[in-house]
Amino acid sequence: MSNIAPVCLKRVTGLTGRCNDLVIVEVAQHLPSVMVFFGGDVQDLHEVMEAHRDNKRYLSWSLESTARLLARAMPGHQVVVVRPNRRERGTFSCYDNFVPTDSVGSPKHAQHCGAVQHLAALLRE
Repeated sequence: MSNIAPVCLKRVTGLTGRCNDLVIVEVAQHLPSVMVFFGGDVQDLHEVMEAHRDNKRYLSWSLESTARLLARAMPGHQVVVVRPNRRERGTFSCYDNFVPTDSVGSPKHAQHCGAVQHLAALLRE
């Protein structure tokens, strides 16, 4: 795993009307286990963070860098990093496709919002 190169799959479709970008670490062999990571506030793709006035200080924690770190730490797992579908103020991660959020990205606790089904559909793709 010395040459880990994450790949960003753009607009992967999950449930109808919902899509997310996924950062994956491609592996040569099929791995039976999947480790899914949802990035936090500030974390985004390298080029997006690099262009942001404040967030560029944290480039070492970009989604690609985090995918590499996780792949090294968990070599027996396929690593999938889910990119939020929306960002507030270019910083706050909003996973509206998994849980409803308000205008500043805070989750609204709702039952039956399709989070598990959406994730399962993303992973099938």
